Amino acid sequence: MSQSYRLFAVLSVFLLSIPTWAQMSLSLNEMPTKSTSILYSNGSTGGSIDHTIKGANKTWDYSGLGYEFQAKDEYKSASSINFFFLSLGLNAFGIKVADSLGFGTFMMKDIYDVYKTTSQKMTAEGRSLTYNGAPIPQFYEDKDEVYRYPFTYQDTSRDSYKIRFSLGTLFSLVQNGTRENVGEGWGTLITPYKTYTNVLKMKTTISGTDSLVTSIISLPIPRNTVEYKWFAKDVVGPVLIVAGNMIGANFTVTSIKFQDGPAPLVGFKADKYDVDTTEIVQFEDTSAISALFRTWTVSPSTFVFENGTRATSAKPEIRFTAPGKYSVELSITNRYGVMKESRSDYINVKTPIDYTSIEEKGISDFSVYPNPFSNEIRIQSEENFTMTLMNAAGELVKTASGNTISDLESLPAGIYLLRLESGEQSLTHSLLKR
Repeated sequence: MSQSYRLFAVLSVFLLSIPTWAQMSLSLNEMPTKSTSILYSNGSTGGSIDHTIKGANKTWDYSGLGYEFQAKDEYKSASSINFFFLSLGLNAFGIKVADSLGFGTFMMKDIYDVYKTTSQKMTAEGRSLTYNGAPIPQFYEDKDEVYRYPFTYQDTSRDSYKIRFSLGTLFSLVQNGTRENVGEGWGTLITPYKTYTNVLKMKTTISGTDSLVTSIISLPIPRNTVEYKWFAKDVVGPVLIVAGNMIGANFTVTSIKFQDGPAPLVGFKADKYDVDTTEIVQFEDTSAISALFRTWTVSPSTFVFENGTRATSAKPEIRFTAPGKYSVELSITNRYGVMKESRSDYINVKTPIDYTSIEEKGISDFSVYPNPFSNEIRIQSEENFTMTLMNAAGELVKTASGNTISDLESLPAGIYLLRLESGEQSLTHSLLKR
């Protein structure tokens, strides 16, 4: 074997041993635009996950996250937020970060962060708020460089930022500090939604000061936050964000969210849907989220809770006291607010059949079998009958003469009424079809 052939063989084996995909590198493809919409589920970990794990070829397993609520990150053009942001160009975009901030005289509403992307970076350019009904734009004095790219494992970027909100002579809010991004790891991420086989883990540390300045005082408030973010190739936005505070060497989670599909966060089921007023329906809360408080609402109000259950029970038992259609709603309250699931005309309630009131006249020495029946019903009697079989709703199912009614195998399971007539004598007998 020649030296060149040996070298070719060795190189071939080496190349085949290399993964067919490169490590994830953050790029413009993962940045949002003015039409981006991302559905996130906010969840909880129960404190059992080490979010600080870093390194090459790691697996981060977040498949056990619990649900808290779902919300969309909706981006819109910056100029639609405030006309003055048109100076940033047609492709600048913003996202609402809070409905309101402050209190009393200092109440601000509809707070938006405004961004711009280039081929090399994404920067925070300004913020917008509404005060006394008027939208007020603010531009960064020192732009916040949120991401630089390409950015991959073991890369680091560090930038300063500064922005000032001024509301006339009332007060100013000055925010300044530094943002540091570190590529901490790459590998596989597992969430309740899906498994991502090529992700980049980034740690973002923001160290700064929020200063409230009035004509009387200047009140500085330290701002030190940490976010762990995982990005997947060609997926817009982080697929998982774990935010919190670093106190000494301890990281305390304040929020966690992951990209998801629509999920039934609040749900319930009943063990039966067509009942009469003597039957009890067992309900069960099947919600994906955990509840601090739970309330069942039933309409109309002609019902009672049974067996010690109540409107706050996870598995209430309810008896409906009047016929009709009933709507049911389950309301779940957790630390993020109230979520509901409502179902109209969910339970259908009928008046029970009173078998003791069925007319019986003088027919004796007979028996009806089998009960329950399958394919046929036989009458053991010396008399011949005209036989009429009806379902529980009173609808005619089958008629026959003699002592046998057959070909019943195709009938659905349930309660049936068999009316027997002989001369002036008649009776109605109840049977069960299985």
